[in-house]
Amino acid sequence: LAAQQRGLANRLAYLGLVMRNAPDKASHDAARTQLGHSLAQMAQAHEILLQASHASSTPPITGADLRLIYRDETEGLDALLSSYLELAGTVNRQEFEKTVGDSGRRWPG
Repeated sequence: LAAQQRGLANRLAYLGLVMRNAPDKASHDAARTQLGHSLAQMAQAHEILLQASHASSTPPITGADLRLIYRDETEGLDALLSSYLELAGTVNRQEFEKTVGDSGRRWPG
């Protein structure tokens, strides 16, 4: 799952850039659809890791060090990945905006 998450994180970033730089609405919407699917896969993989069970054949997060790596409220993987997923969701909700001249397109702040 860790390798899958790494690949999905890269894919989310790439598809966000494709959406931002899309020359037309159709290209934007195609990338947006793919980003949505990848976002769902990443969220599911994250949930499997957090809710590990023998049924999923994923070992549970045990041991003080491993719990700290995942569960630390400020810098734990759970908090960081949840924040990343939230940001990716914000990108995924962006509508196509035609670029005018050389001003470039900007995400709403």
